[in-house]
Amino acid sequence: MKKNILIISSYLPYPLNTGGNIGVFEMINHFRNIHNITFTFPSYSKAESENILKLKALWSNVIILPYRRSFIERIHNSLYYRIQHFFYKKTYSRFFYDVSWSSLEKNLIENATKNTDHICDRDFTNHINSLIAENSFDLIQAEFYGNISIPAFIKRSIPIIFIHHELRFI
Repeated sequence: MKKNILIISSYLPYPLNTGGNIGVFEMINHFRNIHNITFTFPSYSKAESENILKLKALWSNVIILPYRRSFIERIHNSLYYRIQHFFYKKTYSRFFYDVSWSSLEKNLIENATKNTDHICDRDFTNHINSLIAENSFDLIQAEFYGNISIPAFIKRSIPIIFIHHELRFI
């Protein structure tokens, strides 16, 4: 019996010009004939539309649902992240002021906390929760480290797999 799988990515995996794109593309390309795949990702530009159409032509048996923000949502998101970043900078310097960390530990903590692509992105998580409410998924798969916080915002108890494609380090 085919499983219904929701795959959440940070990017459109087409064209195949990065290792992460190739990894997501090949994984979906393999599983699309075995399972029912619904694929969603935030689409940041209208320039991606042509690549989305090409991918839909290649994957006729995959439901591809790009999430596009309205103009107001993009402005709101931009302001929200600027405020969030400002407070992060203030609390970060306070937290690490009196703590003696080794340089390796400090680098690991800095990189883990400053690269939060979709953390607290309410619009995108609302989109995901509405997809879950409208469909019956057996499994959710979150791709890339920017989506590692997605499980905290999902309102259903569905098994979630996190797949990391690109290791980032200093």
